[in-house]
Amino acid sequence: MQTEHSDNAERQLLATVTGELCQPVRIYYDVPDKNAVNKKFRALKCVQSDPARRRWVWLFDGEAKGLAFEKSYRDIPTKFRPVVIGSFHFRPPSEMHLDLRSIERAIHALPFFDRHLGRRTAEATEFSIVNRLLSAAEQPLDCDRLFRDEVRVDSEELLDQVKDDPLAALQLLEDEMNKPEPEVVRRRLNFYSDGIDSFRTALKIRQSIAIEHWNGNPVSFGDFYNRMLGQWR
Repeated sequence: MQTEHSDNAERQLLATVTGELCQPVRIYYDVPDKNAVNKKFRALKCVQSDPARRRWVWLFDGEAKGLAFEKSYRDIPTKFRPVVIGSFHFRPPSEMHLDLRSIERAIHALPFFDRHLGRRTAEATEFSIVNRLLSAAEQPLDCDRLFRDEVRVDSEELLDQVKDDPLAALQLLEDEMNKPEPEVVRRRLNFYSDGIDSFRTALKIRQSIAIEHWNGNPVSFGDFYNRMLGQWR
């Protein structure tokens, strides 16, 4: 039987220690040489090995101490430091992924590790996002469970099939925006060609839609874009 405590937890939004809404993101990397990645991780103060869980953890400390979250490094009580803001896992033969609990952490992570690892060592290729906000009742989080049923969607590949028919391309875009995305979607990352702004916008739009859903308003991408266009006119 559900208790009053669990009812309250279901209605309470889960937030991170650094103050952001909890909406997990996973970034996928291609890593030609795992040893080269390990060597660079060992040189960073903000990354530590966690052999018990076979991962590397990214800490809100060292080189990452100055990253701007809802709560700054100084806002975090000493007893809670160091805060784990991400975790890296290797998957054979040449994949690594970074699990993060908020879109803000993901937005910081891409340029941060592009700078400290270099894309020749670890190239960001795709990302997955949980298209909803999490409640306090979902603690402790299990990222493997959350991302287990991710659905890969490649709009660019679909558009390439109708690239010679502008009307069909427009209809495809409209159809894509008006249908709901899977709960966990995996998409291509174009960080190196489009920069961080495109990734930031994609995540923030998804979070805005997730907030609407949490508030009982199940809007689609099309609804959201139409609302934005109405504000700009």
